[in-house]
Parts: sequence; C-alpha cells; structure tokens
Amino acid sequence: MRLTEARLEEARAILEKTVIRASIDGTVLRRYSEAREGVAPESKDSARVFTVAGTRWLRVRVDVDETDIARVTVGQRARVTADAFIGRER
Repeated sequence: MRLTEARLEEARAILEKTVIRASIDGTVLRRYSEAREGVAPESKDSARVFTVAGTRWLRVRVDVDETDIARVTVGQRARVTADAFIGRER
C-alpha cells in the first residue's frame, strides 16, 4: 500500500512539472513552443513559451506625423483601428 501511494505521489509531482501558469490574467499573443516540446527553465532561449498580455487596459503606441502634432493634446479621445480588424474600433 505504501509503495502504491509513493508511486502515486511521484506521478503527481511529475505531472505538476508539466503545467505552465501565467503570472497575470491575459491573452496569449504568441506561442514559441509546440505541444509536447520540452522546455528547460534554466535555458534562456528555450524558457520562452508564450507571450501573454493583460487585457485590463488597452495601450496603443502610434506615430504622429509632424504636420499633425499641433492638433494632438494630452487626454484627447481617439479612435483606434487596425487593418487586421476591419469594422472594429476601440
């Protein structure tokens, strides 16, 4: 009975090492590894598995042409569109 419990505990410990938890609630933006690929936390290159972004706030970085900069003010409301999301605005 103890051997069975020890094996079960070992199996649970091994399974726990296969789980990846994000440090934030968010959305996966990019996946760097495929399912069943191994990653090692001590390796700088292989440790990157996902890029995750929080969805609580929307932050947009834009380039404003110098001919338009005089019309831009801090706190000004703006509409954001992207070619990838036709018909959607934020």
